[in-house]
Amino acid sequence: MFMTYYYNVISVLGLFATVFGLTGASPDALPDTPAKSHIEKRGDHPLWDVSPKWQDIKKDKFDNEWFLVAAATLVNWDSQKIKDRFSAMQTSKKRADNVDAVTVELWNQEEAKWEKRDVKYSSITADYSGSNQYWWIAALEDAAMRIGGLGGKGIDKDGFTDGDSHFAYQMLTGEEADLYETDRDAKTYKNEIWKVLEEATKSSVCIKTGPNPDKSDGLRKSTWYGILRAEGLAFDDEGNEIGEGQVYLYDAKEGKEFYLGFEDIQDDIAWYSKPKYLMPEPYVDPSTSAP
Repeated sequence: MFMTYYYNVISVLGLFATVFGLTGASPDALPDTPAKSHIEKRGDHPLWDVSPKWQDIKKDKFDNEWFLVAAATLVNWDSQKIKDRFSAMQTSKKRADNVDAVTVELWNQEEAKWEKRDVKYSSITADYSGSNQYWWIAALEDAAMRIGGLGGKGIDKDGFTDGDSHFAYQMLTGEEADLYETDRDAKTYKNEIWKVLEEATKSSVCIKTGPNPDKSDGLRKSTWYGILRAEGLAFDDEGNEIGEGQVYLYDAKEGKEFYLGFEDIQDDIAWYSKPKYLMPEPYVDPSTSAP
């Protein structure tokens, strides 16, 4: 039996990787944030290439996989929702796509309002997430740590702590998300959990493993993963399976996509989060669409 414990909660963003900053800390930098003694200089520092992508994210020093997977699944579905968080970009005089500073707006759950923080590239150390030179995910991390607003759940005075991805979703979108716990010993919930995983193509779905996932599946214990898509499985009117399901996941620690068979992963899912309401289809400018 699939036991669903429903929590009406609000989310926060999510993301990770290695972003390198310029020397010299900014007065806007988060106080008491751990930083490597040496900060590498990097010449080019665009915020993103055309649009933010989940491939730009890779966890580094912060304990924030819950935040990163939420950001990755959100941008995988609708990158505009991430782009909407940024404004007032200050670009370099030498290169127009190099962003020296930007304003980031995130939802404060405790105060129930949007808050803005100015983030300077010079304050981004090597502890921040980012798999390459695009630093939008690091800017989100910096703003999230300074805004907080989660009642100590996932972010405290020292920065990121262990949290859940529905908090991140709320922080990134201002929209509600729900957290569910599953009874992994049940045999009758397969249809239901598959439908949840399929929603990843039109929503932001994340899963968390329990304390003892199957080692052969390569999943880490008590870890949040993003669902990028699930395909290949259907059920007939009597609940019989048709086909073999494949689930494509995002691993924030590795900054990579990988896949598992649905039969392998279903018993490893201890928790999952998703928006309270399905997102509308992303807007596509007809002037840029193919005929």
